[in-house]
Amino acid sequence: MPGSSVLGKDVVFDWLSQNESNIKDILDIGPGMGTYFDLYNSRFPNSSWDCVEIWEPYLYQFFLHKKYENIYNIGANEFIPSKNYDLVILGDVLEHIDKSEAIKLIDALRNYCKYYIISLPLDAETGVGAGTGDVDWGNPFELHRAKWTFDEFINMHFHDELVVKKKYKELAVFIGESSIYQEISTKVSGTKKYEFRGSAYKLYHGYYLQLASIFRRIKSKIIKELPTIKKYTPKFIKTIIKKARYIIFHPIIMITNPGRRLNIGAGVDKLPGFLHIDSDPTTGPDIERDIEKGLPFDDNSVDEIKCSHVLEHIKDLLFVLREFYRVSKNGAKITIIVPLMDASDMTHIRFFDENTFRTLTESEYWNKPYYYVGKYKEESRSFRQLSTCRDMTLVLRVIK
Repeated sequence: MPGSSVLGKDVVFDWLSQNESNIKDILDIGPGMGTYFDLYNSRFPNSSWDCVEIWEPYLYQFFLHKKYENIYNIGANEFIPSKNYDLVILGDVLEHIDKSEAIKLIDALRNYCKYYIISLPLDAETGVGAGTGDVDWGNPFELHRAKWTFDEFINMHFHDELVVKKKYKELAVFIGESSIYQEISTKVSGTKKYEFRGSAYKLYHGYYLQLASIFRRIKSKIIKELPTIKKYTPKFIKTIIKKARYIIFHPIIMITNPGRRLNIGAGVDKLPGFLHIDSDPTTGPDIERDIEKGLPFDDNSVDEIKCSHVLEHIKDLLFVLREFYRVSKNGAKITIIVPLMDASDMTHIRFFDENTFRTLTESEYWNKPYYYVGKYKEESRSFRQLSTCRDMTLVLRVIK
């Protein structure tokens, strides 16, 4: 979740109190709602706080521009610092990335920071499985991808640097003093900081995201605690709620976040902020189109595509995927949802499994014309149990 556990915060505070004079420049990696800033900024009123946050909606949802001087909207391992930091904070971050990536991240930051604080859930000891996470916030990066133990971490190659090693029942806190710290050259061109849109955008989009998050969390709790409500709510009530949500939020998003986003094969499921494309005129699409005849957009003109339970009905899958790639900008987000090995619907003309889309993300296929439909980086994948099968949600980023 975007908040950080309260465990260990007293240990961190005690250490910060003893080293207050040494801390001027602070980098908060994966700040979420900015918990560490809220807790400790008053202790360092003259310090400079920067942050690295990969999930862009959090920047507005939690008004991070009011807390951090420089914000970098990028993955932690892709971040290139343009200056040194006295302190780097990794608060409940490492469980969200593979262990090899976590070690690479720690080794990188040890080069440009003097001290580092790591808060790490001990999922391997508490029995929490990799793949769990707080989905209420709509953030695919909240999924837990690695399970750590306390002993495993304190036996890493940098264990001699750890000046604080505190274990709780479900979490551990480590504080290290880097032994390989080195000054960054002033000539280094680091990651470009995130440029926020105007103040009105920050205000209204932030409030929208907070409101949308509240609705998601209420919905999640109702479904979890009172499953019969969803089961027995009349269909027309569900339809009214969906339409009301669309009518309220769609114009706000289209004004405050005007990028082009496509909902392919939308049917009657209208998503706020998206252009809806469907071949069935009775669904009232924004654009009536058979996507097997191509998408009516210029090259490199689309910011996001969502395609849910559509590709299993497509004859020429490679052509459609090439069209997705053609119209997408570099870095565009592509979300594909498909059923896995589902023969319960006679209109399905193809089957998928967990590895079907590997040719999109594995570079060895990018130079093979037969397979090539574009270059992508996988951001996340998740699975959901339906009545007749499981489905898979795959989130990709376009590479051009």
